[in-house]
Amino acid sequence: ALPPLEETLQPVDSENIPVLEVDELWSFVFRSKDKVW
Repeated sequence: ALPPLEETLQPVDSENIPVLEVDELWSFVFRSKDKVW
């Protein structure tokens, strides 16, 4: 089983949120949903 999301996320500085990384992550998540296994 996967660990809780809170444990896998790195702490972020609220004044310097890595928007690009988040966007890439969501792009990966949505592409993964479309995969045919």
